[in-house]
Amino acid sequence: MAASQCVDCGKRHPERVLVASPFQSLIAHQMLPTPSETVAIHDFLRATDAEIERRESDIARLLCEVEELRRSSHRHKAIIHPIRRLPSEILGEIFQQLNDVEAEKPYRYGLLPELRLLQPYMTSPRPHRAPLIFGEVCRQWRAIALSLPSLWNSISLDCTSANIRRNITLCDVWLKRSGALPLSIRFHRQPRGLNDRVSSKEAQDHRDLIGTILPYSHRWRFVDLEQLPALSYDALDQLPPESLPRLECLSVSYRYGDQSTSSMLSQTKPWAAFSIAPRLTYLLFDNVGGANVMTRRGEPLGFPWSQLTHICLEDCSLNDCHHILSQASTAIACTFDVTRSSSLEPTPVSHLHLQNLKLTSAVELRELWDCLTCSSLSTLYVEDPQTHVHGLLEFLSRSGKTIEDFTLDSSALDDTQSLACLRNMPILRRLTVEEFGTGTQFTDRVCEALTLASEGTMSPLVPNLEYLHLIGASFSHRAMARMLESRVRFSPHSSFKTVHLVTLRNMSDSAYGKLMTLGNLGLDIKVNIECYEGGPEGSEASDVDEADEDESD
Repeated sequence: MAASQCVDCGKRHPERVLVASPFQSLIAHQMLPTPSETVAIHDFLRATDAEIERRESDIARLLCEVEELRRSSHRHKAIIHPIRRLPSEILGEIFQQLNDVEAEKPYRYGLLPELRLLQPYMTSPRPHRAPLIFGEVCRQWRAIALSLPSLWNSISLDCTSANIRRNITLCDVWLKRSGALPLSIRFHRQPRGLNDRVSSKEAQDHRDLIGTILPYSHRWRFVDLEQLPALSYDALDQLPPESLPRLECLSVSYRYGDQSTSSMLSQTKPWAAFSIAPRLTYLLFDNVGGANVMTRRGEPLGFPWSQLTHICLEDCSLNDCHHILSQASTAIACTFDVTRSSSLEPTPVSHLHLQNLKLTSAVELRELWDCLTCSSLSTLYVEDPQTHVHGLLEFLSRSGKTIEDFTLDSSALDDTQSLACLRNMPILRRLTVEEFGTGTQFTDRVCEALTLASEGTMSPLVPNLEYLHLIGASFSHRAMARMLESRVRFSPHSSFKTVHLVTLRNMSDSAYGKLMTLGNLGLDIKVNIECYEGGPEGSEASDVDEADEDESD
């Protein structure tokens, strides 16, 4: 069939069958038609418009037919697609892998070493995401997805007031699909600012949501309740005794600024059922005081301290901290944020298994240091602006011989006291000092004490140091450079490898360059300058003075 090129689209089409205009000469010469020609033109236009309408109707019909043909083609292609031949077991495994890929690990879990070990990846119910998307494809896929409890035994729900009622129904349906598998459950809520007010209805909604998971308590493995209204936690008071045989981890975070916490929990005992949870080893609680986790006499309310291996508690009193350490005989890692002072009975506590201890405090810790001994301690983090040097030194003299990782943050210690601390940690490998307190712990004097004189002549201080992270302004770049170079050159087996320095005052370009050249010796070094406006120029002198000293050297 003959074809011609279209002047509109440029494509080649079969020859057009169009009625030619009898008035082409009038159009070409721009001549006015006579009255009789005008009537004829109107007749021609009506015929042309009718033809346009007919062809547009044909086009619409053809487009519909094309879509129908396309759907038919897709259906037939689906019948012969290789995935149709996959056994249901293989499809189920694919669903599981995709579900694991799309599962999320909440951001705050990466900040908590206690939870980082569990790798608690959670599944959020989202449209067009696994596992819900599997039920949107076909009845076969939906049946396979519903037959796999492992797709439904983890759930993370955003409990904002707008969707809380919907989440109650969703959570119940979701968990019913989980079969008999252990459950990982996370409810989290974003507070509406510091003055967030929770209505009685909203509190009841959250209480009902917690009530939804109570029938499944015998299958709880991981439970995280973050920033829910305090009034909602009394739903846990309905837990029957011995109903938590599989629970391994409990994380509870109260809503900041919730004034109802103390008053509510003084009338209920929502944590009583947790006293019998034979597998519970991880406990994270951010409002010990407000939640009345401990009584005034320091007796535990609800938690089996003796079997816990990882404990992270905030808003503790000094007495809470002492009592828990005395009871948690199998604990491996403990984090305490001590915000309230209290008198201690000077009962010695000797902990044989504790390896990681983190203490942040707004009160004096001397009484705790005086009575505590941790013979297996390998990591110690202390943030205490009111550090009592003699108490800490006595503790390190008893427990420092096994410490390999030490962090001192916002301390009031001076360099003499810091050196005394380091002398009690002979196998220290990682050292972090953050000088945000009133003291200056890492001065030139400390740098000189850490400097190795020559190969084979070891400093008595931390000869096995591998990592140094320092934030401060009390050291000079010259003393620091000498110490670092000696460590790189003379450390046994080249153990000293990584340094991160953050100086809080100005540093000249030449001083910065001298420190960075240590990278040529194989040292992984980073230097950040976070100075304030108007601060001193250079570490301790100007570039000219530094050049003069270099010549004298």
